[in-house]
Amino acid sequence: MLKRRVLTILVAAPLCLAAVWLSPPPAFVVLVAACWALAAVEWAHLAGCRRRPAVAAFAAGIAVLCWALATVPPCGPGLWLWAAAAAWWMWLTLRVVQAARRGPGGPAPVGLTMAAAVPTLVPAAAALAGLQALDPRWALYALGLVWAADIGAYVCGRAWGRRRLAPAISPGKTWVGFAGGLAAAGLLAWSGPAWLPASAPARPVLLGLTLLCAAVSVVGDLYISVLKRRAGVKDSGRLLPGHGGLLDRIDSLNAAAPLFYVGLRCFWS
Repeated sequence: MLKRRVLTILVAAPLCLAAVWLSPPPAFVVLVAACWALAAVEWAHLAGCRRRPAVAAFAAGIAVLCWALATVPPCGPGLWLWAAAAAWWMWLTLRVVQAARRGPGGPAPVGLTMAAAVPTLVPAAAALAGLQALDPRWALYALGLVWAADIGAYVCGRAWGRRRLAPAISPGKTWVGFAGGLAAAGLLAWSGPAWLPASAPARPVLLGLTLLCAAVSVVGDLYISVLKRRAGVKDSGRLLPGHGGLLDRIDSLNAAAPLFYVGLRCFWS
C-alpha cells in the first residue's frame, strides 16, 4: 500500500504542479472543471445514484457550473454567489460538528445529497481557477497550505495524537494532529513572502488567512467522511492507487479554496 501511495504521488504531484504553472487560464479552467466532474461521479456513487445516464448528466452539470462560476469575480453581482458559498460552509461546519458528536446518521435522500455537491464542489473549482488566473503562485499556495495541513496533521497525529477530534466519523484524526496541521500551514505562510508576488498581503495578514483556511479545510475532509460513513465505504473511489478516489484528495481543498480566494481578493488584486 505504501509503495502504491508513493508512486501515485511521484506521478500525480508533478503533473498537478505543471498544470497549475504552465496552463493558460482558459485551459486551466477546463482542466479543473474536468477534474471536479470526475469527483462528482464519485459523489453520485456515495449518494447512492447508480444509473449511468443520471451520473453522467450530474457530472456534466457540475463541470458546466464550475466553468461558469470561474468567470464570475468575487465582486459586484458575483459577490452574492461567493457570499452564498461562504454561508453554505458555515452551515456545513455546524452539521459536521453535530455529526462528530452524534455520528453520521442514516442515509440521506439521494437527490438531497447530490444537490449538496453544487455548493460544495463548484466554488472550490472556480476559486482554484480564479487563483491561477491571478497568478499561478497563488494557486500553488492554496494547494500547498492544504497539503501542509494534511501532512502536519498526519505526522503529529501519528506521533503524539491521543484525544480524538471526531471519533464518530473519522477516528484517525486527533486534536494534536489538528494543531500540527495548523503549525505546518503557518510555516508555509511565514515563508510565503519569499516566493509569492511582491504585492502579497503583509505576513501577519497572510498568516491569519492561511490558518483560518487550514482550520476550515478539516471541515471539508470530515464532511466527505460523513458521506463515506453513510455509504458504508472507506474510499470515495479507486482512481488514485493507494489514495482512493479523487474526491478523497480534494476534500480539504473544497473548503479551503473558496475562503482563501475571497480573502485574498479582499487584500490583494
